[in-house]
Amino acid sequence: MSQYRIVCADIQPVNAPRPHQHIVAVGVDINNDGIADQQHNLELVIDNIRDNKVIYYTIGSFTGKRANVEVAHCPACFHEIIKTKPDDTRDNNLEQIRTCNWRSS
Repeated sequence: MSQYRIVCADIQPVNAPRPHQHIVAVGVDINNDGIADQQHNLELVIDNIRDNKVIYYTIGSFTGKRANVEVAHCPACFHEIIKTKPDDTRDNNLEQIRTCNWRSS
């Protein structure tokens, strides 16, 4: 099973209140250099988690603690979303991760 570190996220709608923004894609670091090498859309991430193909995770920027990502339902609209598994650390939460900056080549 592959493991991918999520280093950034694309969130929409950007102007919505924070409790109802959804991650629509994530940037994963496949080279272990802290840079997003691939963009995985939400559907792919959910399918990979459900099919046990990939473990997605984050690393806390200050604590260095790892948090695995899981599929959940939005409490506001009940759509499927992804979130980090609860722990006692905040800096490894998906909602704390930076926004992706995709550049065209």
